[in-house]
Amino acid sequence: MKNKFLHVVLTGIVGFSLLICGCKNPASNESFNTSGTPLTLEVIENGTIILTNPDRVVNLRYKIDNEEFVSVSVNSEIAVTAGNKVSFFGEGTTNTDSVSFNINCSSDCYIYGNIMSLLAEDYQTATEITQDYAFSKLFFSNTHIKNSPTKELELPATILSKYCYHYMFADCDALTSSPILPATDLAEGCYFGMFAGCNVFINPPSLPAKNLAKGCYYSMFYNCGSLATPPSLPATNLTEYCYFGMFEGCYSLTSAPSLPATNLALCCYEYMFGGCKALKVAPSLPASKLASACYSYMFYNCSSLSVAPNLPALNLTEYCYKCMFTNCTSLTTSPILPAVKLAKECYIWMFDGCTKLNYITCMAKDISADSCTSYWVTDVSSSGTFIRARNVDWSVKTGNNGIPSGWTVIEVD
Repeated sequence: MKNKFLHVVLTGIVGFSLLICGCKNPASNESFNTSGTPLTLEVIENGTIILTNPDRVVNLRYKIDNEEFVSVSVNSEIAVTAGNKVSFFGEGTTNTDSVSFNINCSSDCYIYGNIMSLLAEDYQTATEITQDYAFSKLFFSNTHIKNSPTKELELPATILSKYCYHYMFADCDALTSSPILPATDLAEGCYFGMFAGCNVFINPPSLPAKNLAKGCYYSMFYNCGSLATPPSLPATNLTEYCYFGMFEGCYSLTSAPSLPATNLALCCYEYMFGGCKALKVAPSLPASKLASACYSYMFYNCSSLSVAPNLPALNLTEYCYKCMFTNCTSLTTSPILPAVKLAKECYIWMFDGCTKLNYITCMAKDISADSCTSYWVTDVSSSGTFIRARNVDWSVKTGNNGIPSGWTVIEVD
């Protein structure tokens, strides 16, 4: 099983690394109600369906077309021919973050039906997931499953569990769009990496939730290289790691969703748009009360970003803007930095590699915090203008750690 989009997380949050991908008919707006249909793979070409760790599903059964049910509890391969419809049934899962039931294919198949048929006999009406990691890695690295042109894959649950869709479709390179995700109250890590690595994925789901949970959207669309338009994100109260790396590596993303939140949380936007090379304008960031590392690495390697957002916060936190604009090589003007007192490593590497940056406004008067401006202007333009508060001694912050060498300094009250 390949891991070509595996992303190593450096924040120390337990169990967080990354990956995944999803489905819905991209060619039509017509809605097909398949809730009475169990999870089904419709075979397009002759091949095999490989079942790994089937003992992780309680009473796992499958049937081909209208044949008899087959129970399975050990790793198995199902020989299939074009036109076969293989349906799956179960009564719950015992998946964990490291061991999960996985369905893979050696040839192309359409995927559709109600995913809840793996959890409940009454799957047609089931809307609650009670098991943590219930569908974790279910189709991880299955490069042969495709969106059906006429039938939907359904994930109808409105009550979720921790990490329920964790890595569910990792490396599913043939999927182009997502099933509907109706939940409005999320659970910890519920969509963790759910669509990451889907290279041709272009149709994200609507994300109506306003009640978030720790890491709920963590790396959800990581490395979705074809994704150009993001879903709306209406939540105003954020949680730890909620949007961490959500669009990281989406190099075709041309616009950012509105981010109305005014209550931030630890690492909430960290890496959110990292590597989005087509993104030109950042979203508005209205929050005035920050949290540790809240904007850290948010736009790193966004090489087309030419307009930075306003940063109105007056009270900073440690690491709040760390590497926020690293390698934003189209950025010429910094946002106004109004904070008077800096915090530990608040601006560290903030504009590192911004080779066209030639205008910075920084109103700080207390710059004594540990490493608050370390390397923050490394490799910026060789000439420019630095606006600073009057009578502030920057002599202890030299070169890359202070005011760029060769720049004109203007003092203001």
